[in-house]
Amino acid sequence: MQSESRSRTWRVTGLLLASVLLASCTSGPPVDWEEIEGGRVPALGETGAEEPLPPASLDTSWVADFGSTRLEDLVGTTLAENPDAAAAAARLRAARAFVTIAGADRLPQLSAGASGQRSRTNTEVGGRVQSATSNRFGLDLNLSWEIDLWGRIANERRAALFAEAEAAALEEGTRLSLAASVSRAWFRAVAAQRRLEVAERRVELAQRNLRVTRSRVDRGILGALDLSLARSDLASAETTLRQRQQARGDALRLVQTLTGAYPSGELDPSASLPAIESPPPPFVPSSVLARRPDLRAGVARIRETDQRVSAAAKALIPSLSLSGAAGTASDELSNLLDSNYSIWNLAGNVLQPLFQGGRLRARVEAERADLALAIANYEGELLTAFREVEDALAGDQFLREALTRVSEASAAAEEASRLGFRQFQQGLLDLIQVLDLQDRAFAAELQRVDLQLAVLLNRIDLYAALGGGFPRQAAPASEQP
Repeated sequence: MQSESRSRTWRVTGLLLASVLLASCTSGPPVDWEEIEGGRVPALGETGAEEPLPPASLDTSWVADFGSTRLEDLVGTTLAENPDAAAAAARLRAARAFVTIAGADRLPQLSAGASGQRSRTNTEVGGRVQSATSNRFGLDLNLSWEIDLWGRIANERRAALFAEAEAAALEEGTRLSLAASVSRAWFRAVAAQRRLEVAERRVELAQRNLRVTRSRVDRGILGALDLSLARSDLASAETTLRQRQQARGDALRLVQTLTGAYPSGELDPSASLPAIESPPPPFVPSSVLARRPDLRAGVARIRETDQRVSAAAKALIPSLSLSGAAGTASDELSNLLDSNYSIWNLAGNVLQPLFQGGRLRARVEAERADLALAIANYEGELLTAFREVEDALAGDQFLREALTRVSEASAAAEEASRLGFRQFQQGLLDLIQVLDLQDRAFAAELQRVDLQLAVLLNRIDLYAALGGGFPRQAAPASEQP
């Protein structure tokens, strides 16, 4: 019942979020949202939803839930040294610079200049050529200003602010993805170490089997077939050991690459796989998905495109601009600072586009198409987010229960392997029966390691799907038992 109720909650909330966003962005002319400051990620509440987005910040507190200080150090190093994190930060700096560029046209443009000219002219007087040389010097300040009567430039600046908000959300997404990636890579490396240790024990056991078999062959108890079987088993175990060593090195090199270090493979994964026994909270409000960086970026992208639609439409309206210049001009350089030689001019200009070959209207249509694309992409991202959370929640309970059963089976198989070898020494079991019991024990141990890893990876996937750790809040009163 709780699962069905939770699924209904996810679906209803998702449809509400999408429908509110669609209603605010597709009806009539572009929405004139209030200008945001400093590139703050826009809140869903500003588009009509009841739940505002929390402040933009990267939540890595979930890393501590695994109880591994080594992992916390690796995550910190990755966020500081990984090239992808540096690239995302650079894109954010560029987006912030474009905000300044987009807003510059709102203010008057002022420039200073200095000029100097010396010229010679020739005139013919009475059949003779007479030459004259003249100088002209000037200092001037030039002013130009497009008055934003209709708010087109303001729309472009808001679009740049939302683009900055999108870049900030994408940077958070990159950092969250890196934290999750290095966590997965580390646990895979630890699991590879555990598999290597199992392979080493398998080789030691195969060597012991061979020693016991050879001793019994020398005493005439067993024949050459049993000796060949023991040798074959040892060779197979040694081959598996080399494969596990290669897999361990590959896993360690991936961890080092993610942390920005040289992938030498020289890293000690001596830690154990942490046990996750506690389930997720029984109530996870769907509104927590609003903190997911990709959804935050999707909201910012829609609002950015909406502003661009408005700016493109306003480009069809007449624009008003002013220009002026003031300064001094004289034939003598020494007079440039004399106010008696000052000059100035002031002009106004109204420009109405008449014929642009359809370029301006086509731009409006293109921006509207981009807005529809951004909305459709957001809907897809929202559905994907719900699916990822539901998959991780469903997998969590199944994997933890499977791990419990496999752990019990592994312990029983290990005990059977020990008893079987003891009976083999006493001549009560054949070698092939002992090898089968040992193979079952090692297979169960490897399956236990695989399931331990699967539980951890699934929990990381859940944290990534939620955009961070579990919310620290009580369940709604209507949902409490």
